[in-house]
Amino acid sequence: MTAAILRVLALPAASFLLLVIESSAYHVLPLDWLTVDLTLPLLLYMGLADVPPSRGAPTAFAIGYLVDLFSAGPSGLYAFVAVTVYLFSRTASLKLFASGVMFQMLLTFLASLFTSGAILLLRFIFEHSLENLGSVTLAVVARGVATALVSPLGFRLARRLEPIGAKQEGSYA
Repeated sequence: MTAAILRVLALPAASFLLLVIESSAYHVLPLDWLTVDLTLPLLLYMGLADVPPSRGAPTAFAIGYLVDLFSAGPSGLYAFVAVTVYLFSRTASLKLFASGVMFQMLLTFLASLFTSGAILLLRFIFEHSLENLGSVTLAVVARGVATALVSPLGFRLARRLEPIGAKQEGSYA
C-alpha cells in the first residue's frame, strides 16, 4: 500500500523539484527568454510508457497545476495543456514508440511547440492580448530547442521513478 502511494506521488514530487530548479535558473541565467520546460519530458514519458489514463491523467493534471502555480499564470491553463500532452503522447506511443534519444528529443521539441502555441492561443482567446508576435515566436522556438536538448535527462529521471511495466500485483493502476 505504501509503495503504491509513493509510486503515485513520485512524478509530481520530482516535478516540484524540477520546477524549483527551473525557476531558480530563470532568475540566474542572463537569457530570460531561453527557459527550459523541465516537466514536459515527464509528461511525455508517462504517455510513451503507457501509464494508464486512470493514473496518468490526474498525475499530468497535478504536474500542470504545479506549473500554473509556479508561473503565476491563469489557474488551470497549463494543467489543461499538460493533460492534453499526456493523452497525445499516449496516442503517439501506440504508433511511434521508439526509445532512442533522437526520437525523444524530436518529440519533446514538437510537444514544446504545441504547448507554447496552445498556451499563447488560449491566452489570446481569453485575454485578447498578443504582444509582438515575432519575438514571441523566436522565444517559443528557442524554448523548444532548449527543452529538447535537456529532454534525455528528463526521460532518464522519469524512467527511474516510473519503470515501464512496473505495475505491482494487486495494484489498481
